[in-house]
Amino acid sequence: MKLVNFFKNRFLLNTPFKLIHSVTSNCNCKCKLCNVWTKSSDSRNELTTDEALLMLENAEQAGISSYTAMGGEPLLRNDLHHILKYAKQLNFTTSLVTNGFFLFEKFAELSPFTDLLIVSIDSNDELHDELRGVQGIRKKAIEGIKLWKNAKTKIVINTTVNNLNLVKIESLLKS
Repeated sequence: MKLVNFFKNRFLLNTPFKLIHSVTSNCNCKCKLCNVWTKSSDSRNELTTDEALLMLENAEQAGISSYTAMGGEPLLRNDLHHILKYAKQLNFTTSLVTNGFFLFEKFAELSPFTDLLIVSIDSNDELHDELRGVQGIRKKAIEGIKLWKNAKTKIVINTTVNNLNLVKIESLLKS
């Protein structure tokens, strides 16, 4: 049914099929290529839980079939499991974009409601931590990915290719 809705919305009705929600601007990283963290202390513009649930209802009524939670770092949002759970109840295909730091801790709470997990890994060595501005983040992300790999969640590695990691991309692809 989800695939039918996708094709119907995309090609017949020419309507949106995907809702991408920046659930928070808060982030635990200080990435060299991102300025979200410079604004991360202000969460006043975030939707409340009730507002986010209403947004999902409206999106479902509009025929949207896919929901992506991202940020900042969405795993910093304490009510994320409520939002993802409600999206699943409304039959959305759900995606979560994360830097991976809290994957291990949030597994039990979020994995039942996450169809696709997108984790940012920019290098297969210490350069990743340097680019993200957090020591040990690559190791924690990999531990989390291994745990989530055992769930029904599909996993995608997202890499931001730039002049700082370009020489590392081939080795990242092979790892």
